[in-house]
Amino acid sequence: MKYIGKNKRYLALFAVVFALVMARYCCYGFEYWYQLDDYIQYHNYTFGTDSVWVDVVVRLGLLAARPLAGLADVYVWSRFFPVMLIGTAVVSLMFSAAVCFLFSVFRRHFNTGVFFAVFFALLPLGLEGTYWMSASTRIVTGLFFASIAVWSFDKFLHKDGAGFAVLYAVCQLISYGFYEQMMPFSAAAVILLAVISRKKAKWRGLACLWSFAAAVLYFLFVSTRGESPLYGAKTGYILPNSAYYFDTFLPGALSQMKSAFFGGGFKTLTKAGVRGLGLLSSDGLWIYGFVLLVLAILLFFMAVGFGRREVKKPLTAVIVGLLLALAPLFPFFIAESTWFSFRCTVCSLCGTALIADTVLRLIFSRVRSGMLIVAVITTLFAMWCCICSISEIHDYKLTTEKDAVVSEAIARRLTADRNTGEELKIGVLNLSPTYLEEQNCYFHEHIHGVTESDWALTGAVRYRLEMTDSPTVTPIPAGEMYAAWNRDAMQLDTFDVLYVYDGDETLSPVTAVKQADGSFLVLDKNGSVAATAWEENGIGYLRFISPMVLSSAPS
Repeated sequence: MKYIGKNKRYLALFAVVFALVMARYCCYGFEYWYQLDDYIQYHNYTFGTDSVWVDVVVRLGLLAARPLAGLADVYVWSRFFPVMLIGTAVVSLMFSAAVCFLFSVFRRHFNTGVFFAVFFALLPLGLEGTYWMSASTRIVTGLFFASIAVWSFDKFLHKDGAGFAVLYAVCQLISYGFYEQMMPFSAAAVILLAVISRKKAKWRGLACLWSFAAAVLYFLFVSTRGESPLYGAKTGYILPNSAYYFDTFLPGALSQMKSAFFGGGFKTLTKAGVRGLGLLSSDGLWIYGFVLLVLAILLFFMAVGFGRREVKKPLTAVIVGLLLALAPLFPFFIAESTWFSFRCTVCSLCGTALIADTVLRLIFSRVRSGMLIVAVITTLFAMWCCICSISEIHDYKLTTEKDAVVSEAIARRLTADRNTGEELKIGVLNLSPTYLEEQNCYFHEHIHGVTESDWALTGAVRYRLEMTDSPTVTPIPAGEMYAAWNRDAMQLDTFDVLYVYDGDETLSPVTAVKQADGSFLVLDKNGSVAATAWEENGIGYLRFISPMVLSSAPS
């Protein structure tokens, strides 16, 4: 109780941050909007399974990479399905706690203000990695344990007891088991703390070397788990010792990072806000607006209460922030298959938030009532971020609803036609990766439906069929049908059964007839040519040339 009383301001800040985070997610009601592999990880893995350990953990090789994340999927998070909002609340509690743990550390060293917590927790760029459960259960959970490790290490440096050293060591190792970025992030954080606290900490700073020992233990463990059919290239690495690395791999990785941080960051703070304001009015989200206003007032008083100290060591804070922003990017420069999405920016936002808070407070440090101005800016920025999030959650909602309609239509048709055998390869023509009329930012799979890939669509259809095994269902879009990397798998004559989706919840069987030149004619049930498919320079194209007479969807 004494500890709680001493830190009640931090607990109040934690409560406000958590309320703001969850309010964003519930702006369209108390429901979680499922995306992509959510159906696979939190339902299909464990549905009808006799032995989760043998049939899932061992067979899929979940321990070969991110072992704790895989175990948590099947033993913890799947238990929340289908009421996944509870899981979202648990993740949000951990995220809010992580933000506050790191805030307390930086406040000790740099007098960091509440703007840090707002920027880190609410920036809409990070929403993919903190809301989407398939990502957040890895990133946020890992960040939670990493933040405890950093906080405990800082406590140990300031001679608060050897117990904190044990807590640091355990939590840092645990964080490694959830997500690759936690390793460089937490290692960089404790090393930097050891450096800036070297005069006071003395020999205690050497405990930061545990970061490397923990990494060795982690890699020794996963290296003995064998090949993983699930993770594949994620367990492979590439070194900067070839022309390919510098001419192709590195420019590609940097281009993805640029698009995510700058392109995604800008659009999710501008276009997203404009759309959010419109949706706030058009969708009548007045309860959300009222809750946001109340929380904003509470946040303002938090910002004022924490903002009375002068900026401390601003240059050091900026350097630490920059290094913490860069450190989590390291795995993407050596991973054999680099895929940098919005969710990969979350860890870097910690360092970015420290820089932003330091610069903001430094600008107004010599202005009369400067800290009051900072509190106002902090509050307004938090409100704007929450407004921006409306359009992101809106798009998640529409995507989930369309995914449900499409997957249910496919499941009904497969059941009616008795095409539910595991050995079958089903192709569904005329499906699009996304059905959103407008989106804040198109990048990789950000708010794409299950109709973007065979694994995602198969997972959603299997969930609708309520079967442990079901056909592989591949979406085949009109227009550009395939690229060089998936050319062989998308040849129309490799499918056992073909359907076409009419966009109005109806599927009809079609037949692909290969021509002498390698192109295909797609025939409807009456034998009429409905579409043509051909290839140019390794790219496949599908074009519908006449209206089709579609059969009614089976009931």
